[in-house]
Amino acid sequence: MNAGKLDAALLTLLQSDSRDSRDPDERLSVFVRTDPVSAPHAKAALKSLGIDVAEGATVFSADLSKQQVRELSGQTWVRLIRLARAARPLSNT
Repeated sequence: MNAGKLDAALLTLLQSDSRDSRDPDERLSVFVRTDPVSAPHAKAALKSLGIDVAEGATVFSADLSKQQVRELSGQTWVRLIRLARAARPLSNT
């Protein structure tokens, strides 16, 4: 796992999970930012995780297991993995 590629919330969740006995199959909604994905092995890796790879795209959303996040963060073409957060409505003030 490359902790430098994870945002603080995701890193905290993954580190606390290693000390707790939470569900290892729990899925996390994340955003993955990559270099332009042109290498066949990078496209194949993303597709194997269920991520649709659009031509020229560098940001992808996915529901990944904690282990998949750890493994993906170790790829050289991955720049950042960020935990998705629930959107809140804007106030009408």
